[in-house]
Parts: sequence; C-alpha cells; structure tokens
Amino acid sequence: MNSFGRFSVPIFFSLGLTAASPTPSPVPAVPVPPENREPHPAKADTASLEAVAEKFAAQLLQPENAPVDDAFFFPKAAFIPLKAIPKPDVYFDQLLAEYRMQLGKMRQRLQQMPGLKFEGAKIGFCKWKAVGSEYNHIPYWSCYRSVLNFRTGDGKALAVGVRTWINWGRDWFITHLGTVTF
Repeated sequence: MNSFGRFSVPIFFSLGLTAASPTPSPVPAVPVPPENREPHPAKADTASLEAVAEKFAAQLLQPENAPVDDAFFFPKAAFIPLKAIPKPDVYFDQLLAEYRMQLGKMRQRLQQMPGLKFEGAKIGFCKWKAVGSEYNHIPYWSCYRSVLNFRTGDGKALAVGVRTWINWGRDWFITHLGTVTF
C-alpha cells in the first residue's frame, strides 16, 4: 500500500480499479443480517463497538510474535458478496495481509512501552454506507478514525488508531488499522 501523508492510498488502485462507479451487477444471494438489509437506524451501535475495541486492545498487547487472531478483521465470507468490484477475493487478501503486517508493527512498538494499560476507546465518526458507496452491494455502518487510548507505566498517554471499523449485523470488524502516536 502506498503512503500518502498520514493515510494510505486505498489498495483498489493497485488492482487497476478507478474511482468511477462500479459496473452494475446483481446483488449476490447471501445470508445478509437484518441490520444490513433494512433502512439504517438513526445511529450506529457504538456501545457494541466499544466492547470489541477493548478486546482488540488486548490483542495489541500480545507479544509481536504471538499468533494473529484474525477474528477482529472483516470476514472473507461477508466481504466477497459485499464488495461490487472485480476479484474481491484478491482485494480481501491484500487488506488482510496489510492488517497482519500493521498489527505486527504495532505490537512491536507497544512492547517497548513497559506497564502499558488500556484506558478506553474513542469511537470516531460513523456513517451509513448505502448500496453503491465504497463499491458495495450491501449497506453497512462504517466508523472512521477511532482511537484506542493506553497509558504507559510512567504515565505517558499513547493512542492507537483504527482507521475503519465495519459492521456486519451486530458485529464490528476492522478493515484498516491506523497509527501509533504519543
């Protein structure tokens, strides 16, 4: 993934896709949770997202060589029918590889902070993504620029960014990690 300032250029550009509207195609026949079929509620369920963020924070505090638990990453079985792009499986594999790489780097950096404790999550702004937005067949809530707050043993504040959370039914998953800042 190419860097552009503090953010990364979306991987779909490396697949040769453009920012033009995707070619219309039929909505795939998959079991879609009711929360992703009906008109969106007025607000995303961020209480459930905060609980997932706390569990993910524990994943971050694992040693850098600990196995990566992909349970926090958006599942492939939901991703493939969700995305209205050519070769969604290839894009998924790229996103997952990037996630694993970033998670390893974050763990490595966090291991250098003795006595690190999770203090809470600040959920960023959430937006209902209608069919057709972000190359999707199925609508969903997406929350951007969330922050997991930690404190070191000597009292320094540390923030870990989660650039994008996506809901699937009542569950929340990561598709893009962010940065570690002091």
